[in-house]
Amino acid sequence: MRLCLPRRAPAVAVLAALALLTARAAWGGPATDTLRAFFDEASRIVAAPDPDRGLADRRNAVRALAERVFDFRGAAATALGPAWEARTSAERTEFARLFAELVESGYLTLVGSKARVTGGVSVRFLGESVDGAAATVRTSLLTRSGDDLPVDYRMLRLGERWAVRDVVIDGVSLVENYQAQLHRVLQGSSYDDLVAALRARVPEPSRALAAVAAAPV
Repeated sequence: MRLCLPRRAPAVAVLAALALLTARAAWGGPATDTLRAFFDEASRIVAAPDPDRGLADRRNAVRALAERVFDFRGAAATALGPAWEARTSAERTEFARLFAELVESGYLTLVGSKARVTGGVSVRFLGESVDGAAATVRTSLLTRSGDDLPVDYRMLRLGERWAVRDVVIDGVSLVENYQAQLHRVLQGSSYDDLVAALRARVPEPSRALAAVAAAPV
């Protein structure tokens, strides 16, 4: 069994850069507004001059914020595919929590390895396309080499809010990438083996991730 899990992301560098994040505006609808508000609030949390709040506390606060914007449980169901339907409620809750950690780590790792973080991450909103209850918000990050790194957010309207279901970085879908890996693992191993491998690499759940994992889907 081989599952390519990302190493823990350089969270200090990425979160410090978020404090100086600059978002260059472009026209956008409600989905874009949701993302822009998330980036603005994340920057405010990280940059807040609170001497009693360490980096870990700030990262947890950003995580809690992300849980309101990212539909990790829906993404987990998509990635696991037909195997999701065979899982119990408790198994779905645990897998959703593990998958949320996996996506978060993969996202931060890719951003931290490619984006220019010195002086702050520069995010440019390029546009938004909507098709019914689905939307894609196109953005770009300035890389260390001075080029633009395309980052698209695939979003769904869930009730009265827009939520991110997938992130496509430089043409690579995080959810589809993990979906392919999970499918290969399950072809040669059991679901229990897969979860054991994920548990070995993912830390204990934060309150924020545990709460979102328990939400029904």
